[in-house]
Amino acid sequence: MADVVLDKWRKYKKSCGIDELSQATAELDNEYFDNPNLTDEENALMAERQKFVAEHFAFSVDDVDAQILSVKTQAENLAARIDKINREPNSIRELAELEKEPRVSFEFLVENLTELVDNGKRRVNFFESNKDLSTAAMTCHKSWNEDFINFKTNLRGNFEKICAENLIEEEFINKWYEDW
Repeated sequence: MADVVLDKWRKYKKSCGIDELSQATAELDNEYFDNPNLTDEENALMAERQKFVAEHFAFSVDDVDAQILSVKTQAENLAARIDKINREPNSIRELAELEKEPRVSFEFLVENLTELVDNGKRRVNFFESNKDLSTAAMTCHKSWNEDFINFKTNLRGNFEKICAENLIEEEFINKWYEDW
């Protein structure tokens, strides 16, 4: 049963183009590493921005796969256990012990799988409806990060050179740069 659910879920994701989202948000899942050219405050800002964007654009559709696979693995383990018990000389007693172990009813298990897939579909549908906005926001975030790091590293030297050529004192340059 879990195989069928997982297969249908994966086909649904593929038909909605959710792989594009997964690729776009994959970078956000990576841990932010401090840039040695930035101050502690700037690195904290960059990390917080990444965390914010990740929280708002991570649709967690891969979690649905993992949860369905978890159910499938548990079901396969139970089936293997039953198969092993059936080969034992005291199989009836051992099956009775296995039956006494707490486990979810089949109906509740199906309800749970249905809810997992429905929640995943809601997230996929939201992305599909807001694909352009989501993609643009992530592109803007990436571009802003690149521009900021470029400004703080490469362009600072150019800025200082131009200021020095115009006889602007280093004290004012540093003050302006830090305020910015």
